Amino acid sequence: MTTSSNNLAVMKTGANLVLSDLFNSIKLPSEQQKNALTNLLEQGVPTLRTERWRYTTLRKAISNQLKLVDTTTGELPQHPALAGFDAEKVTILNGQLHGAISITGAELNISNDVSKLDSHKHDDGFIDNTNIAFVENTLKLDISKNIEQLIVLHFHHTIASSLLANRLEIVAARNSSATIVVLHTSDNDLNSTLVPVTTLNAGANSQITLINVQDLGSHTFQLAKTHAHLNADSLFKFTQLEIGSQLSRHDVVVDVLGKGAEFVHSNLLHGTEKQVLDTHLDVYHHVDHTQSSMGVKAVLDDKSRGIFNGKIYVEVDAQQVNADLQNNNLLLSKFAEINTKPELEIYADDVKCAHGATVGQLNEESLFYLRSRGLDKEAAEKVLVSAFSRSTYYGLVPSVLEEWLDARLGFES
Repeated sequence: MTTSSNNLAVMKTGANLVLSDLFNSIKLPSEQQKNALTNLLEQGVPTLRTERWRYTTLRKAISNQLKLVDTTTGELPQHPALAGFDAEKVTILNGQLHGAISITGAELNISNDVSKLDSHKHDDGFIDNTNIAFVENTLKLDISKNIEQLIVLHFHHTIASSLLANRLEIVAARNSSATIVVLHTSDNDLNSTLVPVTTLNAGANSQITLINVQDLGSHTFQLAKTHAHLNADSLFKFTQLEIGSQLSRHDVVVDVLGKGAEFVHSNLLHGTEKQVLDTHLDVYHHVDHTQSSMGVKAVLDDKSRGIFNGKIYVEVDAQQVNADLQNNNLLLSKFAEINTKPELEIYADDVKCAHGATVGQLNEESLFYLRSRGLDKEAAEKVLVSAFSRSTYYGLVPSVLEEWLDARLGFES
């Protein structure tokens, strides 16, 4: 075993060789890609001995059966979540862009360059380096004014046993606003690994709402990252819904850099069967007079497993910070499991910060009350589970998406 310069314990395993061999199949890698691979191999693929990955193994996600995706064409998917949307819709099929944005003030382009945001305190670069090493094209979405119409970006994957890295970079100009839905889906039975990264640079006084829905096939692995820089008086609302996949790891990193900036986060991990849903959330308050509010819920059934690690970091001179992090978990089966670790790391003395976590099962008194009103056991349980889950997306996503989520999660009456 070796230890990298950023103190991440790694082992030189076959996973490193898999990624190295895959990279060698790229015909003309850029210098950025070469540097990312070097950083990746120096750090090594995380193992269960790596603290931030101690509950999530990548053995199946990075296997020697993987291949890179060639340029492909195919029939564009019609996902039920997008039915009835009055929005600008663009599909990214197997990494290839189909469609365009025709809204004044919103411009979507393809670039070969990667504009990586500085990670001020975040030292786990595995997902970012993997993405940069293997990404073919970067989607750059520029928001220059207030956009009232919804923007929908649908990433869909159909190639079996493949590794695909998508990258979306959002730049919001000063005083701009937009609501963006990003939907990740795939065909079932693919055994593929997807590595999507989304970055946001929110200009002063901008307001960006990002709704990320992960509904991948049950044999798909996803290693995702969302990284945001928030400048003065900006507002970033991020709704994260993790529903599908066999394994989903999502690192969320938010650097609050300007006075008056605010981050609002709502997250639902909904696991069944043997799913593994892992979210790591790191919010760094670098300046004074900033706010963040994070609510993360997990509903786990069967033999599914959830992992949540959340940290609020407050710098020495970041006074008058108001931050709250809550994680509530509902286990519906005696075999379901949650590993949760909310943290505070505060170096300022004039702050208001709180964190907490709960783990429980359905309340027996509430079940008894509902059953006494004529509901059978299954219906009563569904009422309680839906009430617990819906708070993570009701009023936060478009109504047509609320209806689809209710149906997808079995909450329809």
